[in-house]
Amino acid sequence: MADRQPTVLEPSVLEYRVDTGDGSRYLEPAVETMPRDELEALQQKRILELVPEAYAQSGFYRDLWSAAGVDPGAVRTLADFRRLIPTFTKKEVQAYRERTGDPFAGMLFVPPAGLTSIMSTSGTTGDPEPIPEIWDAYPPLQLCSARDLWEIGLRPGDKVLVSAGSFRGFYDTFYHGMGLVPIFVDTWIGKGREIVEALLRFRPAYLQLMMPTVLELERLEGTYDVRDALSSLKGASFAGQPLGRALAEKVRDDWGVEMFTYSSAGDTGTCWECREHDGYHLWEDLVLAESLEPGGEGAVAAGAVGELVATDLDNRAAPLIRYRSGDLVRLGTQPCGCG
Repeated sequence: MADRQPTVLEPSVLEYRVDTGDGSRYLEPAVETMPRDELEALQQKRILELVPEAYAQSGFYRDLWSAAGVDPGAVRTLADFRRLIPTFTKKEVQAYRERTGDPFAGMLFVPPAGLTSIMSTSGTTGDPEPIPEIWDAYPPLQLCSARDLWEIGLRPGDKVLVSAGSFRGFYDTFYHGMGLVPIFVDTWIGKGREIVEALLRFRPAYLQLMMPTVLELERLEGTYDVRDALSSLKGASFAGQPLGRALAEKVRDDWGVEMFTYSSAGDTGTCWECREHDGYHLWEDLVLAESLEPGGEGAVAAGAVGELVATDLDNRAAPLIRYRSGDLVRLGTQPCGCG
């Protein structure tokens, strides 16, 4: 199994198109605007491939499902999957790790030698969790955001300011794959001057904002024309601690930056705002999303508040399968205003 190289995404995702000026909004129109019946057929195909493989390769899922009396062969539809496969939380993962001493908590589908990279979460809400990955071209965790960056307006040749760091993976390979030019800058606390000087020198089209970056720029408003320094941006993303209304208005109104907030897609990847700024997009060819009663197993009605339960559809290293994220969401399936 060590030389196994599963596909992490459909090959079309890697074939970035040079913008021809026709105003194309979508990186992958056929996938991003896929009719729901076709999308659900794709999800079912991937689930039916995933379940038997998880039972065969993962000690964690084999133990969890056996204890629940699950026969993987009985899962023949999405409805069967939702009815038979039990949900789990991070506590079960941590308990398995403590019991066995396996740092990957029995979730790996391959021996560690078969992995391409091992990154980690930030550990903001607890101990950092390892993120094992298998890839041969672009890291899957970054690749899932390619459509979102395209929606912001990034196109081959654009420069992007990148926060130097290691958690959640590295970005140079991914940005190069999109035809972008990464400019690496330390954007953490105390580095405001360096950030502004990099903005003025390289005039990037995009940067990632986090709370320390925003606070550094605010601190230098009396020294630099921050609005001018940010004027080359097509947009900026924001994640991490909540920004708050006052700072969000400063970024948008005083600095003139269109900001795109993103969040975790139940730890399977990320979900981003589009230009409509009307909620977050979960790319449902990459994640099967459910909204269940908090602490319960029943599905909630569309648009009602529920707990996000996520299943990886593109992760063949250590996929999460019916993982209870603890995030409360309103999940809808109607097309967004962006199409």
